[in-house]
Amino acid sequence: MICSFRKYFLYAAVLMAAAQMASPGWSMTLVSPTADQVVHGKVKVIIPVSALPDKFFDIAEMEKPFISIYVGQPGSESFFQALSAGAVVRDGDIIAFMWDTKAAYHDASDAKKDKFFKDGAYSLRIDIHEQTTNKSRVLDSGSVNIMLKNKLDRTNPAPGVSLVNNLSRGDQNIYKFHTEMQMFDSVGLPILGTMGLSGDFRVVQSVEDVRPNGDIMMRARLDNNSPVAISLFGERAKLYEYDKVLPNVYRLMNKYGEVLTENIFRKQAEFSVTDVLPVLPKTSVKEGDSWPSQMNLKLEGLTDMIRLSGPCSLDSFEWEGDTECVKLVSKMEGSGIISVNGNKIRSGSTIKAYVVTYFAYKTGKMVSRIITLDFPVSIEAGAGEKSGSLLSTDPNIASGTRGPTGTGSAIDDDMGRGLPKAPGGIMGLPRTPVGGAATTPTTSSGPTTKGSALMTVTIIPEK
Repeated sequence: MICSFRKYFLYAAVLMAAAQMASPGWSMTLVSPTADQVVHGKVKVIIPVSALPDKFFDIAEMEKPFISIYVGQPGSESFFQALSAGAVVRDGDIIAFMWDTKAAYHDASDAKKDKFFKDGAYSLRIDIHEQTTNKSRVLDSGSVNIMLKNKLDRTNPAPGVSLVNNLSRGDQNIYKFHTEMQMFDSVGLPILGTMGLSGDFRVVQSVEDVRPNGDIMMRARLDNNSPVAISLFGERAKLYEYDKVLPNVYRLMNKYGEVLTENIFRKQAEFSVTDVLPVLPKTSVKEGDSWPSQMNLKLEGLTDMIRLSGPCSLDSFEWEGDTECVKLVSKMEGSGIISVNGNKIRSGSTIKAYVVTYFAYKTGKMVSRIITLDFPVSIEAGAGEKSGSLLSTDPNIASGTRGPTGTGSAIDDDMGRGLPKAPGGIMGLPRTPVGGAATTPTTSSGPTTKGSALMTVTIIPEK
């Protein structure tokens, strides 16, 4: 979760006070997981409703009770997460919530450093808190010993595996993209409100043809049945709302995920759609092996095309959900400009990306990808204040690729229909024609300060 280490300080202070008020004799028994159960991935935790205070589900309650999760060795568990009523599901006399065993946690020794649970024996402790104006008191607590086993059993020495994207003519897959973004000033305080900036869209990929040499003609398009939207300061805006034809391209690629030709048809040159699938090695690989990788990433409404490249390695063999996967880790770098809040917050030209891909090596299907973009930003006075429309129509921003909704001169797609071309990008974002140079928005001559930004992108294929 973005900026979770900042949340750590808040919850740690509350929970330390709760610990001082705690008393022995806890009675809560966890329904699930059970004692010594082997768990992996996202674990469903179930506790009895009777352990909760009566006002736990009272939406009008200002000083809401909450649940906290601790994981570690018995008697010395570390705080992992706090949950309100909105994060749990009630079913009769039990409630359920998820513990993501692969998610990062933080401790007081270095709250900015992400730590992860390794396979092994742990104590999972759940505390129920009653919150008052200045204090939090533990009402009940329960714990259970579990065995965490995210990695797959492999022979020693383990054989190599061949990785290919399993693509056949007529295949169609839909991938859901969800982005969360937060920017911080020089002292680490969030700029874009408590919720930050988010975006959602779906990409449909269909295999149109497989050539005799194995090369694949892939059509990639935005999903007509799902809105492309961004949210900031509680305002949600839809993109491409009045367009009859959404961006779509025909690519030539191979089974290893390499894009050989970005856009086959010249008349569709104004369109661009993000890459989805990972670039895989052409030879058998084992844990620790690496190979060159690249990805052209475009987050609709948030970024123009960012061309990333860097090494990818086979980190481990792990469970992802109930699927046996290889965990691929890429450390990439690329250039591009990300500009939000009316161009008052603007990235530098260098963007670093840390990409984790879970790939089902037995079936040749991508299970999930998480991309974390990390980059410095320049912050102008007034940044973080809501002003104007979420969709920028700054006339100083030149247009290249097709804009979201705007008015202006028409362009012709392959169907011969005239479609509107927006006079600017989203959120004050420059637009880049395919194969062309990026256009740059006008910048303010006012004083700026330095900050940082984190953007987390989750890509999951729809069932």
